[in-house]
Formats: sequence, structure tokens, C-alpha cells
Amino acid sequence: MEGISDAGIVGMLAGTSNVGWPQEVWCTDPALLDGGLQLAGLWTRHVLGGICLPMALADFRIYRPGLVTGPRAVRGACAQGL
Repeated sequence: MEGISDAGIVGMLAGTSNVGWPQEVWCTDPALLDGGLQLAGLWTRHVLGGICLPMALADFRIYRPGLVTGPRAVRGACAQGL
């Protein structure tokens, strides 16, 4: 985790190829997706004082299908009014 505030969170995540998960054909990188949800849990602990896992995703965009190489910066922001 690189930073956290009431407005959002930033962290560096490793992809499936970097963490030793099975190298299957994926339309997205499951390790990055899981890591993003874990960051959301850390953010809710920061804001609410306890872990609350996301129950839904409002938006999910795939810009490049498949696994990624190397670490990736992930940024999450609070969606006000939800």
C-alpha cells in the first residue's frame, strides 16, 4: 500500500504470473482483481474501523485481456453518494 485517505487508496499489486498462480488462459488477471478487492477491504477498515468486503462492482473495464507482467499501481477512489 502506497497511500490511504478517506478519499481513496493506492497500492502496488503483483499479477498472476508474478505470484505463482496457474498460468491458464484468463480474460483478466485474477491476482490483480483479488488484490484490488483486498485494497477495498483495507480502505473500508481505514474509513469505517472494520473490514467490509465489496458486494458488487459498479464498473469493470478490460483494456487489455490476459495476464500482466510486473507490478501495477492500483488506485481506488470513494464513490460519493452510493
